[in-house]
Amino acid sequence: MEKVIKCLLCEATAIQKTDKFPGYCKPTTFSIYHCESCNTSFSMPRTDATEIYNLIYKNAAKVAGYDRYWRYKNTVKTDPDPLQFLYETEETYWSAITALEKAIHNKPDAKILEVGCGMGYLTYSLIKSGYNAVGLDISQQAIDEANRFFGNYYVCADIFEYAKQHKGEYDVVIMTEVIEHVEEPVRFLENATQLLKKNGTLIVTTPNKTIYSNDIIWNTDLPPIHCWWFSEKSMALIAEKINCNVSFIDFSKYYKQRKPSYIAITKQSSTFHRFDENNNVITNIEENATFCKFIKNTKIFKRIQSTFCPKILLRCKQTGNFICAVYKRNTYV
Repeated sequence: MEKVIKCLLCEATAIQKTDKFPGYCKPTTFSIYHCESCNTSFSMPRTDATEIYNLIYKNAAKVAGYDRYWRYKNTVKTDPDPLQFLYETEETYWSAITALEKAIHNKPDAKILEVGCGMGYLTYSLIKSGYNAVGLDISQQAIDEANRFFGNYYVCADIFEYAKQHKGEYDVVIMTEVIEHVEEPVRFLENATQLLKKNGTLIVTTPNKTIYSNDIIWNTDLPPIHCWWFSEKSMALIAEKINCNVSFIDFSKYYKQRKPSYIAITKQSSTFHRFDENNNVITNIEENATFCKFIKNTKIFKRIQSTFCPKILLRCKQTGNFICAVYKRNTYV
């Protein structure tokens, strides 16, 4: 008999897909639930991930997935146009920058807050491109390193307290791949909207469940680092709950440049722990469960696909591997 609980987002029925999904650190495992009503997946139990984040920041150059953030951090420091570098590197930054350019027409006069700035490279890149930006993160370790490496552009604070002190100060709040980490996403985004000026814009990117079938258990980072996997339907539901209008960035232009872009996956994704029992980085991860590299040449793609990922092919068009949701408040108090 299937185990069911109330969906943590919409309170409809969520079905347990597995109770043995690997966690970020050995030997932890998690249950993964999926709600068909709002097309949201989430992990249980909910646990404090603070120590894991400290491990990640301490070992970022070696941790699978986070190692690319380490490279971005070092690249933007010396690149003559760091924002353009990020724009061309990943669709999550391409979409966030695209949304930002639509929202702001006068760079120096508009105030931008990046929430969950982590290593600080996006905030720094915005500043180098003439934007008036500040980075915010709850990790003191991340903020200390960002201020040391890039300059004094960053603040360590909890968004719930920060929103009380800085209500209505910002034209744009940006969150790239943050919302899937937080325990209370509705309350989190609701507080983010409190930071906005009248007609301000909240830009949120997150891994996208929309294009995946329900038999794909989890194709985002391991819990408890990612405790949610959202769809566009999820993000629209959150918009209703926080009294916002929401629109989604069309990724067609980005993917068209990749001629064509595919995601190739098997049914069980991201199934390897990142740290062992002694908190050492597992560096010999064989990602045979997921192959998410974009392939430009069709012949090469067919050869690689048939070798590594024969089961499922997803073509990226308007919707792809990430969501970029743009929120505007319906009313302003």
